[in-house]
Amino acid sequence: MTSKNRSQAQTTRAKRERSIRCTREVRGKRVRSVFVSAVDEYNVVTIDFTDDTALTVQIIPTVRLKAQLNDWSSDNAKLLKTWPVLITG
Repeated sequence: MTSKNRSQAQTTRAKRERSIRCTREVRGKRVRSVFVSAVDEYNVVTIDFTDDTALTVQIIPTVRLKAQLNDWSSDNAKLLKTWPVLITG
């Protein structure tokens, strides 16, 4: 595998890990109703199907904190230190 192909494969894998596809599981089902709730901590989208199944997606808010120490004594910032990204939630 060339370095270009390896890079493309890694990019594709990274995109896949940040997305969910459930096409096969719901293909051909008829939708009865769609329910969206954004009440306090319960943020959810529910799709009810006519065969008494439902696809429920709960939206869980998170915060990503990225800290860096930069030296701005010149026109360009010089990165002095970074810390690991902190993900809350």
